[in-house]
Amino acid sequence: MSHIEQTLLIIKPDGVERGVIGKIITQLEERGLKIVGLKMTTADKQLAEKHYGGLGDRLNKRGLEGDKIQAQMIDFLLSGPVVAMVIEGVKAVEYVKRLAGATYPNESEFGTIRGMFAHVTRQHANESDRAVRNLVHASDPDEHPEQEIALWFKPEELVDYQTVHQSNTW
Repeated sequence: MSHIEQTLLIIKPDGVERGVIGKIITQLEERGLKIVGLKMTTADKQLAEKHYGGLGDRLNKRGLEGDKIQAQMIDFLLSGPVVAMVIEGVKAVEYVKRLAGATYPNESEFGTIRGMFAHVTRQHANESDRAVRNLVHASDPDEHPEQEIALWFKPEELVDYQTVHQSNTW
């Protein structure tokens, strides 16, 4: 059984606006992860609703205002361009999720994407009555990353190639 996986990472509108696309991509590549799909795009309402489908129910079960949070996340995703990527590597789903950091940047470890480039707290997001600006979305291992990838990418948009990490010549 291969441990090579693919996962989705989206640089959200705040990451694009702040100009940290290259820094985030560097974090992935320096760790030996392979980008097999990459595009800047704007989501339409249908895509945003499919992407965050079920979020409200999951959060409601945890005692949070899931429907409100889901609506905020959809609005935020629609607020500007995003960079969507399919990342491939050994245990990539779990690894990229850990590299992204905790949902609330102020709770993220330094060295994670959110820990290095953001500092927003849950309290600030709630008081501002908006989605937390946390730079990236990373597929959750329990929520079918392959389905998220299929929302954002057609199979022909993914590229198979060898990196130096995969080569026997290095």
